[in-house]
Amino acid sequence: MRTERIELGRIITPAQVRRAGDRDYAVLSMTMRNGLVNQADKFKKRIASADTAQYKVVERNQLVVGFPIDEGVLAFQNLYDEAIVSPAYNIWNLHDGVSVDTKYLELFLRSPGALAFYASRLRSTTARRRSLPNDIFLSLLVPVPPLAEQERLVKLLDEADALRKLRAQADRRTAALIPALFHDMFGDPANSHNPWPAVTIGDVCEVKGGKRLPKGDEYADEPTPYRYVRISDIHEGWIEESGLRFLKPETQRQISRYTVREGDLVITIAGTIGVVAPVGASLSGANLTENAAKLVPRDEGKYDTVFLSELMRTSFVQDQIGLRTGQVTIGKLALFRIEQISFPLPPLSLQQQFARRVTEIRALEAAQAASRLRLEALFQSMLHRAFNGEL
Repeated sequence: MRTERIELGRIITPAQVRRAGDRDYAVLSMTMRNGLVNQADKFKKRIASADTAQYKVVERNQLVVGFPIDEGVLAFQNLYDEAIVSPAYNIWNLHDGVSVDTKYLELFLRSPGALAFYASRLRSTTARRRSLPNDIFLSLLVPVPPLAEQERLVKLLDEADALRKLRAQADRRTAALIPALFHDMFGDPANSHNPWPAVTIGDVCEVKGGKRLPKGDEYADEPTPYRYVRISDIHEGWIEESGLRFLKPETQRQISRYTVREGDLVITIAGTIGVVAPVGASLSGANLTENAAKLVPRDEGKYDTVFLSELMRTSFVQDQIGLRTGQVTIGKLALFRIEQISFPLPPLSLQQQFARRVTEIRALEAAQAASRLRLEALFQSMLHRAFNGEL
């Protein structure tokens, strides 16, 4: 089957700019995964500037290109006859008489080959503000098979993408299991009729801050036995070990009092405040950034680390320190605020029962993560093959 490769400039042309003015339109936001979405659906409210007069009107089947383009921030608008987007976005029309399926073209423009083309030709020195000149964008060669073949490829790729979406839906449901299990076993910690004794974090843990690296110090160029946990390494429920930096032995000697051990919890106290993760055996002895604190058990016979880790993520605890998990907060969380957190402490046997079930759910999440990676690899492979005449 003959596939012609033609320049993008023969397929699209800049659209005439139309401003919103004083008319009321739906406001669209761009996402990397789902293209254009209604801003109210994405953010649960309309957050665009109150003055949208300068926003651009985009019609159905027009192409919207945002930035950074090398992350695939572009999509055809197919939600409304007319809507508005950020004035920073570019809008394009299809040339009259061009036999190109818009879904096919969008898939190609977001394919690995196209993204590599953009990335290699971006201009400017600021990473997040690099742009692609229009003349270079329009020079991209697009494989254009007959329309029936385009539609066949779109159907195959849509089916593969549907598998990814089902996987993501299942992942979201699994992520909700642990909070639901916590509530089922322990109820609402805020319930005043809770049967268990009230304690504070300070009663059961020592709360200690991490340590800033000595001024002017650099990380070790080669791996050493001394690792350093930054707040970027701390995620909800786990610590990413693959990206940990290594310290020089002389630096380790200066900050050795600020290490973590198995059974500790760490919580971020600057940047994205309130992210909590347990420390596993493989991280025992690692050093902790000054932007996080560690919770060291005073009596290991009173609480289970997994239970406390999940408790710290509840809205009940997050409200006590004046934030919600994942909220970016300016400033730093004082350690005494953590020590003052009050909560009902259930029997250790019940906590351990909860921990065993959480371990099972974590194993399920790990299996799902592996499945997600396989599906993503399959989809990317199909994209590559589709636009190289191999599918």
